[in-house]
Amino acid sequence: MEDIVYIFETESPLNETEEIQEKRQRIFMQNLQKLRGEMSDAELADFLEMKYGTIYQYLTGRRFPSLQAAAQIAEKFGVSIDWLVGINEETEKQN
Repeated sequence: MEDIVYIFETESPLNETEEIQEKRQRIFMQNLQKLRGEMSDAELADFLEMKYGTIYQYLTGRRFPSLQAAAQIAEKFGVSIDWLVGINEETEKQN
């Protein structure tokens, strides 16, 4: 039997992943705030065609969007998902 090779460090602390997730959520909240400009929560919900409660949870950090929801938000505002969640800080708008 062949030895199994792991590509991840086994001693990496789990909370490091949680920290990265929390950072992405904060960046998402900040970027969504930037994109909405002067829109109220209700106006933003209407624009994004989402429920007010969902938008409120996104803006307060109680919920992180699914990939489908992030794609919908990015498409509506003309930005990349990478920028929206802080993976790529250089390219804000899509071509």
